[in-house]
Amino acid sequence: MQVDPFTAEEMLNTSAGNRKLRTWWVNLMAAAMRRGEWRVTSNGIGFNRRGQLIDAHHRLAAVVQSGVTVPALVVMGLREDAYQVIDTGVMRTVSDRLNVDPRVGEVLRMGCAIVHGTQKPTVDQMTPIIEAGLRDVAELLIETCGTRQKFVTSAAMKLAACVTIIDGGDADYVLGQYRALARLDWAAMSQASHALHKQFLSGTAKGGKRKEVLARALRVFDVNRQDVGRIQIGEKSAEASEAFVKSVLLESVRVAERKRQRDDMEAGRFSTGRDIVDGHAARNGVGNRVRVAY
Repeated sequence: MQVDPFTAEEMLNTSAGNRKLRTWWVNLMAAAMRRGEWRVTSNGIGFNRRGQLIDAHHRLAAVVQSGVTVPALVVMGLREDAYQVIDTGVMRTVSDRLNVDPRVGEVLRMGCAIVHGTQKPTVDQMTPIIEAGLRDVAELLIETCGTRQKFVTSAAMKLAACVTIIDGGDADYVLGQYRALARLDWAAMSQASHALHKQFLSGTAKGGKRKEVLARALRVFDVNRQDVGRIQIGEKSAEASEAFVKSVLLESVRVAERKRQRDDMEAGRFSTGRDIVDGHAARNGVGNRVRVAY
């Protein structure tokens, strides 16, 4: 059924209990509804045998907040204790939703989170960035070296490598340095990579600081800075690193969109056989006398 804000509020008023709502989750869903990203799923609005709401409190609160009417399944007559087993399954991660390797999924999530300024970007928000090439580059990076090393193979390090390549950096150099760092191949490491590894061992570089890791990694993967023997990162450069990542990913989306538009224009220049015959008939006034098997 179509659930409008008024209906949603009425449903919430039948609640069998005062379930505590997670405001951040309501905000995320409401924003997605306003963007037109809401989809009908098997996860419906549930009422028990007494007609009391026992499932979908957050979704209904989001409808009220968004002011948008959305389609939803409604299930009536559930057992009184059905709420005990609702939402007890394993939460689907970004990797699950996108059907990608978790090591790729964490790169996609972080990149999209930076672009959209939220820790939980929706699939619709992520899709343009993914299709613009971030997933392809992340998968290439993992194929090059799937070894796990603390800090070196963190999401921020991988994202920095991907963004450098997307921005036109030397892909062979980036992949080579990532592999050398992940495998601790001292001979293959540049001077900058050696400096980064020393900072990690000394505790100067900490994996938990996303902006800082991005800033250091962007310098390491820059072929023009391979001979740098010391990597110094200040607050401004850390902030600038995220701004750079955001600008590169957004530009990749714009480039991909322009390419799609050009492809569509090229495709529009060629007519189907039916278009050609119909056009010929119209120009020559022969109408139905032109017979074509479609």
